[in-house]
Amino acid sequence: MCGFVGVFKKTNIDGNFSFNEELLTHRGPDEKSTLVDKNYALAFWRLSIVDVSKGQQPMEDKKFGIKILFNGEIYNYKNIKKNLISKGYVFETNSDTEVAIKAYLEWGLNAFEKFEGMFSICIIDSKKNEISLIRDRMGVKPLYYSYRSSGFIVASEQKAIIKAFNISPKINKNALNDYLLYQSILGKETLFKGIYKVPKGTIMTFDL
Repeated sequence: MCGFVGVFKKTNIDGNFSFNEELLTHRGPDEKSTLVDKNYALAFWRLSIVDVSKGQQPMEDKKFGIKILFNGEIYNYKNIKKNLISKGYVFETNSDTEVAIKAYLEWGLNAFEKFEGMFSICIIDSKKNEISLIRDRMGVKPLYYSYRSSGFIVASEQKAIIKAFNISPKINKNALNDYLLYQSILGKETLFKGIYKVPKGTIMTFDL
């Protein structure tokens, strides 16, 4: 299943910054990894399925300044990988996560039109100074975000946002009305004020 959190701040991240160990352990009990840069911190809780030994996240391409958080599975990643190898790309792992990075390097955000699967992805492109959030067409894998005075946060679950930023959540009454009427919440709203979901089949880009 896996889960991830990314915290982005305008100021430098405190050197003692850390994520609660149990924040998303239920989504990824096999391994927790973190990556801290000057103004953002990333954490990933992994359920190891594809390339158990080398598929750790957050995954990084240092040469091109790309970091990725990837939850899900790309069913046709082997075919995409063959295409990329024919273009000269070299792979260090057998994971679909690395295929996602290399595909982004080759085709940009158009790469995700080629993916068949279920996925939620956060890409940090240091050279473009952008964060991109991508969600699969059916919306199988969840992806949430929130703006706060202390920064911007992305996560696989709403409660991870609430806990990471120590928020006292308030009910979004408009979204509650939708839920009671349709048994679903339309658009990007959620039951909590100030927490939004990336709509299914959507790519959202933010200035880092």
